[in-house]
Amino acid sequence: MKKYILTAFGKDKPGIVASITEILYKKGANIEDSSMSRLSGQFVIMLLFTSENPISKEDFRLENIEVYINQVEDEDISKGSTCNVIISIYGADKAGIVYKVSELLASKNINITDLRTHKLKDIYIMLMEVELQDVSLSSLEKSLKELSKELNVDISLQEVCKEVL
Repeated sequence: MKKYILTAFGKDKPGIVASITEILYKKGANIEDSSMSRLSGQFVIMLLFTSENPISKEDFRLENIEVYINQVEDEDISKGSTCNVIISIYGADKAGIVYKVSELLASKNINITDLRTHKLKDIYIMLMEVELQDVSLSSLEKSLKELSKELNVDISLQEVCKEVL
């Protein structure tokens, strides 16, 4: 079984997800992980799938949709943290929020596993999932509290442990 990452984007319209996933289904592929979203007027797809059959960009002849496929090595990521943290950030939109938060996390060697942002009128919303390895939740919470004052945003944390799931 081979593993692939597919990225696709094009002008948003109904049926993009159905078109991409139909091709994968008919080729015998199994979607394992995905993220799909509209960004401005574009629809963007990122997904990880496995397939016994070879699949290439040429299999996706869709009008006005760019598709890229890369085969990837199967990596065991189960050795990661048993507890992750969901970080929620809300505040007035301004440049530098993603940079400052990601910089703080990188300085503590905290891996970001998912990050989503959304602007709703003048309110900026950022949701992140991070893995805690060698940093305590209280230490992270203290650092983020200081950063929230600097950025003038609300930051909250929620611990999610795999044992609970």
